[in-house]
Amino acid sequence: MNNIVLTGVSKSFDGREILKNVSMRFEAGQTVCIRGRSGIGKTTLLRIIAGLMAPDSGAVSAVPERIGFVFQEDRLCEDFSALSNIRLVTGRALPKEDILRHLEELELAESALQPVRDFSGGMKRRVALARAVCADPNLLILDEPFKGLDPELRMKVIAYIKRHVEGKTVLCVTHDVSEALYMGGTIIDLDDLF
Repeated sequence: MNNIVLTGVSKSFDGREILKNVSMRFEAGQTVCIRGRSGIGKTTLLRIIAGLMAPDSGAVSAVPERIGFVFQEDRLCEDFSALSNIRLVTGRALPKEDILRHLEELELAESALQPVRDFSGGMKRRVALARAVCADPNLLILDEPFKGLDPELRMKVIAYIKRHVEGKTVLCVTHDVSEALYMGGTIIDLDDLF
């Protein structure tokens, strides 16, 4: 894996510049937590890195092919079970028993076969996280991934992520300093850069 490099990345929406000439390097295999005030461009930065949005100018290089992304919205198929939602990204590459072990770690084993439309917000969040982790990405992008989780469960979920993505690149947007500290790695505050 190579380091992800942004060179002179800029992006505007409706004439409002969100990112201006951003140059950054994310070390391969490292965890980076990105903070900053609302509207500063955290989500835009993640989407550009993932290739979901093109910059107006500048370039992003050395982004791994296999990306797991947890968006601010859960983006689950509501009529599908937790197991089936994960199978959407893993196919048959990950055995059912392994998926169920992931769900058990996230305290969802008893609900694994229920449609996620019946889940609470926190349960849906954990399914979205398990889906991204089970995709076995080289780059895991997390956009405010722990919202809706109580503090105790949040720490368990962070521990789960750390166990399963060791040695992989993780970019995590969070407003919570304690989450960033517990995730480990480097903390970048965009307020200090822009």
